Amino acid sequence: MKNYREHVMANRSFTDEIQQENPHMQHNVTLIQKKIEQLEVSTRKLLGQSLGSCALDELLKLENKVESSLTTLRERKMHLFMEHIQELKEKERLLMKDNARLWQHYATLCKKRECGD
Repeated sequence: MKNYREHVMANRSFTDEIQQENPHMQHNVTLIQKKIEQLEVSTRKLLGQSLGSCALDELLKLENKVESSLTTLRERKMHLFMEHIQELKEKERLLMKDNARLWQHYATLCKKRECGD
């Protein structure tokens, strides 16, 4: 217990020294803590939690933000699908070319076999 109290007192004095030496740092820490809290509240609201305390205009803003995000996601998804389709079309083109080459080779072999008989 004695060691614990000494440790706590040492930490308090160290924290007090830091706060006295650098009030600007303490101000920054406070600002960061407030920003984290705002982000957590915003995240909860976007996830549909704690909406009971929201005013109508805030709910409308959230709805617009969600709709905007959905539109962006759909556009991104469509873009990725289009890229994938283009890749598949290119693969199809290469396979068709390879298939034509193989048929040509097959035809050549058949002609040689006929001539050789």
